[in-house]
Amino acid sequence: MIDGATHPNGTANIPAADGCNTCTCTDGSLLCTLRACPVSRVCGARAGDTCAANEYCAYVEGEYCGGADAEAVCKIRPDACADIYAPVCGCDGKTHASACDAAAAGTGVLHAGACAGSGRSCVIDGITYPDGTGNIPATDGCNRCSCADGSLLCTLRACPVARACGARAGDTCTTNEYCAYVEGEYCGGADAEAVCKPRPDTCDAIYAPVCGCDGKSYDSACTAAQAGTGVLHAGRC
Repeated sequence: MIDGATHPNGTANIPAADGCNTCTCTDGSLLCTLRACPVSRVCGARAGDTCAANEYCAYVEGEYCGGADAEAVCKIRPDACADIYAPVCGCDGKTHASACDAAAAGTGVLHAGACAGSGRSCVIDGITYPDGTGNIPATDGCNRCSCADGSLLCTLRACPVARACGARAGDTCTTNEYCAYVEGEYCGGADAEAVCKPRPDTCDAIYAPVCGCDGKSYDSACTAAQAGTGVLHAGRC
């Protein structure tokens, strides 16, 4: 057994725990190469997606797939996995037959056992994201979250002070941000100000129409934010 994966006798080219050497299972023992390994690259959380196409960010249970700024290291994706069933819930929000199968699919482990339920999702800022979604803007406008097994796992880096926008503050947001008005703030009426937030990269395919501050109707608050506008009220204009 290595990295929680069981390999039958005679299996070769098993990735070693250091991520660079390889092993062979012979007579129940692991025989591994001993070449010097390059310094492991950290990945996930603040480090970001630093792994190559043939690697994965090797989160294990207890590291919450990057929640609370936990980082992991890049490891080589295994070429083959033993035909065993020891299910795990991956950082992609999907159930895999084993930790090895999760690694082969390019994901670390959130927890042992199958992911709970079906059709899981996470809601943040009134927007629903399906399980496995990453790079979700946190409510503070600077951290990023992922939805795994129906739970939001977010980085915890210190954020700069939010920039006010709209009303007397004026148009202070950058081209990749929007002035995040919500219903009840009247898009700056009566001198109400909002704050600049990053425009979301993706939106769930749901229909919950809103009227944007630009006077146009959008399928959801998320698609309004993508277009660079806050929300005047729920429902079409």
